[in-house]
Amino acid sequence: MKDALATHRRLVAAGLSPDQARSFLRLFAEAEAGRFDRREVHELLGGAAYGAAHAALLIEELLERLARRAGGAP
Repeated sequence: MKDALATHRRLVAAGLSPDQARSFLRLFAEAEAGRFDRREVHELLGGAAYGAAHAALLIEELLERLARRAGGAP
């Protein structure tokens, strides 16, 4: 939970709205728990109105998390 709060703060500080950050973190938590619903993802991402800069930020966050899991990035 602490990691999620820190990530939420970082995403908001980088320009996402609190709702956009929360939506993204919810999707990420669901995926980490082994649940992935393609339709829900499309609906949530479409409804969140992420712009190109937001999408780049979210991709960066995903890649950092993957690297941490693999033992790469701090």
